Amino acid sequence: MVNLQKKIAQARANCGCTLCGARPVKCVGMFSPSDPEKWPGGPLDKGKKRLAFYGLCDQCMREGGSPEELIKKVETVMQAMFAATGDED
Repeated sequence: MVNLQKKIAQARANCGCTLCGARPVKCVGMFSPSDPEKWPGGPLDKGKKRLAFYGLCDQCMREGGSPEELIKKVETVMQAMFAATGDED
């Protein structure tokens, strides 16, 4: 079983804000992408979920809109990053 607290601590220490790149991040979040099959890693086994970690700085958290709007922005940025590296279908 994955140690979730360890993964969150690693994400906080190693990432900048997903939206603007600023460091340090104020919070680390995770979400399950709306279309997990389009994300890297291949097909999911039955009963599994794909999770993505992201960081947000204080300014983006305050000025980025509602939680739903922030998640949509983060997902859009991450999908663009995967597309740029050729990892997305």
